[in-house]
Amino acid sequence: LGGAAVAILQLLSCDSSGQGPETLVLPLTQLDDHSLSIDEPSGLSLAAGGRSLWVVSGQTDFIYRLDLDGTVLDSVSYAGQDPEGVAFDPADSTLWLVEEREREIVQIDLDGREVRRVRLALDGDDNSGLEGVCVDDDGSVYVLNEKKPASLILLTGDLAIEQMWFLDFAGDVSGMAWDRRRQAFWIVSDQDRSVYLWSPAAGLLGWSALDGKKAEGVAYDPD
Repeated sequence: LGGAAVAILQLLSCDSSGQGPETLVLPLTQLDDHSLSIDEPSGLSLAAGGRSLWVVSGQTDFIYRLDLDGTVLDSVSYAGQDPEGVAFDPADSTLWLVEEREREIVQIDLDGREVRRVRLALDGDDNSGLEGVCVDDDGSVYVLNEKKPASLILLTGDLAIEQMWFLDFAGDVSGMAWDRRRQAFWIVSDQDRSVYLWSPAAGLLGWSALDGKKAEGVAYDPD
């Protein structure tokens, strides 16, 4: 997700022909690009069924569900301060959100009712805080801190910080998605105009440059 558009990319292959976990230039090809009617889209997540997308806006009081052509299907009311990331949780059909300046993670249901809100024990510049959130196969919640330092953070079931990895491969990080098959995260960088594949076990596995500006979110479709 970059600027006010959704770009659809396809990963042709991510294998290294038996060369091991070295960093690769990933063979991504752009399939499509769709303009959006949403102000300041920031954060992207596949919805239930994988045929639509959740998008959070930093300028409106709504979270939007879009079809894969970028058309708004419906919305959920959410009056946030500075929401920058969204993730759909298939375990209970809720949405996870991150508030950048307040360093908060928020869980809401699809009617917009708040389930939980926790402020994380993170310091730093107001405009360099939380930028992304995702949920892995085990239901663990991860958040992404933009910079100073750029980091990926695993949360406990009580939404406290359990583990933190510092990310030194990009000038900033602005969105992420979980890749079940590769057991790794797709992470985009606004500043570097790139998308990275990174694993807690093996580190940086690959990267690809992006044509668009202001990459603020990424969603991975396993199908």
